Amino acid sequence: MEKTEDIDFSVDIEDRVKRADNHVIIGLDSVVHYFTFQHGVILKDSLTRLATKLMDGRKPRFKVAFITNLSWAISSQTLEVQKVINETKTLLHEEFSDEDGDSQNISSLLTTSKRTDSNPIIVIALFAYKAKSDEIEVIGAGLGTFKNKVGGYVAYLATKEDVYSKSKYGKSADTESFLGRGIAKFVLSMFQFVTYWRSYKSCKHIFLHCNKDKVPLFQHYGFVEADMTDKKQWPSSVKTLHASVGISNSDVRLFDHHAMTIDVAIHGSLDKTIRLSLSASSQPSAPPGGPSKKSTKAAMIMDREITADRRIPRMRNEKTSTAVAAALAMLSAQASASVG
Repeated sequence: MEKTEDIDFSVDIEDRVKRADNHVIIGLDSVVHYFTFQHGVILKDSLTRLATKLMDGRKPRFKVAFITNLSWAISSQTLEVQKVINETKTLLHEEFSDEDGDSQNISSLLTTSKRTDSNPIIVIALFAYKAKSDEIEVIGAGLGTFKNKVGGYVAYLATKEDVYSKSKYGKSADTESFLGRGIAKFVLSMFQFVTYWRSYKSCKHIFLHCNKDKVPLFQHYGFVEADMTDKKQWPSSVKTLHASVGISNSDVRLFDHHAMTIDVAIHGSLDKTIRLSLSASSQPSAPPGGPSKKSTKAAMIMDREITADRRIPRMRNEKTSTAVAAALAMLSAQASASVG
């Protein structure tokens, strides 16, 4: 059984993910703190504000589930991870069409505890506890797979089309939409970090398919279009990889989906860039050496997410001081966060 972390700024997420049997669940506040300080990740203020929201007992309302082997996690006796899996299925069913076979494929992937191939299914889910109950709601999720020395493939990606409401989450909710906070990009980034770590840092590439109208969205995230007929851009092993999650080559051709790939960090740096703690003696260390049709559902992120995320991404070589300042601002906000 995996341990669930609440507020713990000392947690080493890379170590936890690499050692996990099948999943790790960590408070969003700890996740933001870790990736800001260790990997130079800069998130939107509207997303980092969610990390300051606390429940009774000062437990984080928002958490991130890193499910590193879905088949094994399905058999887990941990109630929290079972809720995450079920609510991930609910979110993806809301976003993807029954008529194209997506619903059946999603259900199969999220309920099958035995697989015939060796490629683990990965799920990244950002979820929140509702007020005055033990119920949760997944507000952003990505589902895919990876193979060592090949890369990761994202089959489904979704952000909940709803608002952070006071009636559902308590009086400190900001009543703003979950769309436009950069949640989809955050989930994609966490997926990339997991595949990088679990592949012994042999996998930087992330692959996906999307509809033509979603190409600008993924280009905004740093992806580039790939020629599937060029084996250097789209190796045969990638075709086998996406077929293992129910996205066949015939589906891709039938629905005229576009191939997209990225081989650099979606957020920050894949390798650690600085090591800081909350103590005054902290010192930096040197870095170590389906879419609307049956295809990547990453394509189905709502159009409003594209317009809301128009802000130009920061350069990858942004100075560390900026990352540190952003993290300190987040921590300061957390210290004064209201319970709700």
